[in-house]
Amino acid sequence: MEVHRLAVAGREPVIARDVGRLVARVWLRTSRFADVAALASATLTLGPDAGAFYDRGWARSSTGQPRQALADYQQALTLYREAGHRGNEAATLTNIGLVYDGLGDRQQALTYYQQALPIQRDVGNRAGEATTLTNIG
Repeated sequence: MEVHRLAVAGREPVIARDVGRLVARVWLRTSRFADVAALASATLTLGPDAGAFYDRGWARSSTGQPRQALADYQQALTLYREAGHRGNEAATLTNIGLVYDGLGDRQQALTYYQQALPIQRDVGNRAGEATTLTNIG
C-alpha cells in the first residue's frame, strides 16, 4: 500500500496502476471493498485506467452502490474496448449484467450476458463462458 501511496504522490501512473491492481485483487477476495474503492480512486487521480474503474465498480457493486458501479464499469468497458482487451471486455460485460440483475432488470442483464458470451468463447475462457451461461440461466 505504501508503494502505491508514494507512486500516486510522485505522479507515477504506471507504478500506481500496477501496484494498485495487485493490491486490489487481494483485497477484493477478502471483502475490503471500501479500501479497494479508495485505492482505485487514488489511482484514477493520475488519469483514466480501465483496471481501476473495474476494481472500483466491483467494490461499489459489493457495497450497495449499483448506479456508481455501472458508471465505473462503463468507463472500464470503453477503455478495454479501445485497447482491444477482449477478455477484460467480456468480464466487464458480465459484471454489468450482474449489477442489472441485482437491480431486478433481468432483460438488461441478459443483454449484457449475451454480449459477453461470444467474447468468452472467442478468447477461449471456458470458466468465463460457464459463468456467463450460469448467469443467463
